[in-house]
Amino acid sequence: KLFIPERFDLKNLDLAYSKLSSYQSFVVNDRSLLENAAIEKKLMQLYHFHSVVMVPLVSEQKFSGGIGLASIPRVNINEDILFMLKIAGKVFLDALYQKATSDELIESEEKARALLNVVPDSIVLLDAKGDILDINEKALEILEQDLANNQRINYFKLFPEPNQNARQQIFQQVLSSGRKHSHFDTLNNRSYDLTFYPISNKNKEIDRVAILSRDITDFLANEAAVRNQNYFLQALLNNIPSPVFYKDIHGYFLGCNNAFLQAFNKTSYDIIGKKICQIFSQESCQQIIEKDKELLATKQIQSFELKFPFADGLLHDILINQSPFFQSDDSLAGIVGIMIDISEIRRIQYELEQWNIELNKRVNEELQKVEKQRQMLIQKSKLESLGQLAAGITHEMNQPLTAITMGLENILFRLQSENIDKSYLENKIEAIFENIHRINRIIDHVKTFSRDQQNVRFTKTNLNEAIQGALMLLSTQFSEQDIHFRLNLHPEPLYFMGDRFRLEQVVVNLLNNSRDALEQKAQNLGHNFDKNIVIRSFIKNDNHIGMEIEDNGTGIAPELLDHIFEPFFSTKNSQKGTGLGLSIVYGIVEELKGNIEVKSELGIGTSFVFEFPSYKNVATEKAK
Repeated sequence: KLFIPERFDLKNLDLAYSKLSSYQSFVVNDRSLLENAAIEKKLMQLYHFHSVVMVPLVSEQKFSGGIGLASIPRVNINEDILFMLKIAGKVFLDALYQKATSDELIESEEKARALLNVVPDSIVLLDAKGDILDINEKALEILEQDLANNQRINYFKLFPEPNQNARQQIFQQVLSSGRKHSHFDTLNNRSYDLTFYPISNKNKEIDRVAILSRDITDFLANEAAVRNQNYFLQALLNNIPSPVFYKDIHGYFLGCNNAFLQAFNKTSYDIIGKKICQIFSQESCQQIIEKDKELLATKQIQSFELKFPFADGLLHDILINQSPFFQSDDSLAGIVGIMIDISEIRRIQYELEQWNIELNKRVNEELQKVEKQRQMLIQKSKLESLGQLAAGITHEMNQPLTAITMGLENILFRLQSENIDKSYLENKIEAIFENIHRINRIIDHVKTFSRDQQNVRFTKTNLNEAIQGALMLLSTQFSEQDIHFRLNLHPEPLYFMGDRFRLEQVVVNLLNNSRDALEQKAQNLGHNFDKNIVIRSFIKNDNHIGMEIEDNGTGIAPELLDHIFEPFFSTKNSQKGTGLGLSIVYGIVEELKGNIEVKSELGIGTSFVFEFPSYKNVATEKAK
C-alpha cells in the first residue's frame, strides 16, 4: 500500500534523512529501541508501526529521495527485504522519471504547437516526398485545407502548376544541397516570400524540409507607396530652382535636389553619406557647422547669410533657411535647408546704395540751390516790400526831420534876437536829439529788416514786438490809403523761439495782400467803404501762442484756397505781384516751427491764423 503521511517531509526525519542522504539504509526492527524524542518513533506510534525500513533513491549518482516499508506487527528486517526494496526503488524511480519526461514532451509539443499557431506566417514541415508532416493554422488558412485524422497530403499538389513546379524544384535543391533557399511567387493575387529550410535527423541526414511563407502583399504595397512618395518628394525638390539639402543629426547628408548638385558640380555619390567638410573646404563650411550646432540645440528655424564658393569658382552671397525635422516619435532626425543665391540682389542693392548716395548728393546740391533761390526770393520780397513802403517810410522820417528843422530855426531866431536862455536851449536840443533817435530807429529797423539773412536766427522773440515793428513800416502809408488798423494785442509779452524780422516779413506780406484786397474791393464796388484790418495776438494754451490778421477785403474763392501757398500762384493780375508773397510766408512760418490756418469767404474777407510753440514749452522740451 502506497502511504504518504500528511505534511510528510523526509528532511524532518533527522535519523532517517541522515542515513539516506549518506546513501545508507535506515532499519528499525522494533520502535522501542528508538529514543522517545525521535520524530521517527512518534510517527511509528501515531500510525501503530512497530518495524520500518528505508533505502535511498539514487539517480545519476545523486541522492534523490527514499523508499521504505512499514509493518504494524514486529518483523525482522533481513538482507532479502533490503535487496527487494532497493530493486523496487530503482523501478519506481525509473517510472517516475519516465512519467516526468513524458509530461515534459507533451507540454513541449503543446508549447511548440501554440508557438507555431501564434506565428503570423505560414509554416509547413514536409518529408522527403513532399507530404505534409506538420502545418500551422495560418498555412491551413492560406491553403484552404482541413487536415483531419492526420491524413497525409502532398504539399505541392495543392498549388497550380506554375507555383507547383517552381516550389518543387527549390524543394529538391534544398534536399540535395542541404542549404536554405529563398523564393518569391504570387498566389490568388497575393505575394509571398518563401524560405525553404533543410531539417536533419539524428543521423545528420536531411529527410525533411520546413517552408516558411510570409504574405508580403501589404508590405510591397506600402513599399511601393513609400517609393512613390519618395519619387514625388524628390521630383518636388528637383523642381525647386534653389539648392535644397537634408542631413542627419550627425551632419551626414541624406539627400539633396538637382539644383544643389548643379550649383556645386557634384553627383549624389559625392554628397550623400558625407559631411559638409568632406565636400567643401574647412574655411567655407565652418560657419555652417556652427549654425547646425546651434539649430540642433535650440530646434528653432534659422536664417543666415554667408559667402560660399560655387562651381563657377566665385564666392556667392547666399541666404540659408534651415529647420529641424523629426521622426514619428518626435525625436530629432536632422536638418533640412535651402540655399538662396542672393548675389544679384546684393549687387543691385550695392548699386542702389551707390545711386542713392549720388542721388542724395544731387538732391542736397539742388536743395542748396533751391534754398539759395528761396533766400533770394525772400530778400527780393523784402526789397519789394521796402519799395512799396518807401513813401510811408519817407513820411515817417519827414515828421522828425521837420521837427528838427523847425527847432533849429527857432534856436537860430532866438540867437539872432539875443533872446535865449540856457533852459530853453536845453529843451530844444533834447527835443532835436529825440527826433534824431527816432530817425535812427527807423533807419536801423529798415536796415535790419532788409538785411540778407541766409539762416533763421532763433532767439527769444516777443510776438507783439514783431507785429508792432511791421506796423511801424506800414501804418503811415496805410493811413494815407484810408485803411484802418484795429489792434487787439495780448497785454503780456508773448515769447516764442524765432526770428523777429522774419516774422515781421510775414506780417508785412500779409498786410500788403490785405491792402490789395481792400483796394480791389473798393474798385469792384465803385465806391469807398470802411477798409479795416484787425490784428490780434493770443495765448492758445500753455504750449502755444498765436496771432490773427483779418481783413474785410474781396476774400478768396473756395476752389483757390488749396493753391494760395504755391509759388507764383496769385489771384491778382501780374502788375500787382509775382505770386511769391504767400509762398514765402508759408516757408518762413514752417522755418519758425509754426502752422497756418486760412479762413476766407468770397466778398466778405479773409483771416490768417498763425500758431507757434511758446518759449516756455520750448524751454521745457529742451530741459527734458
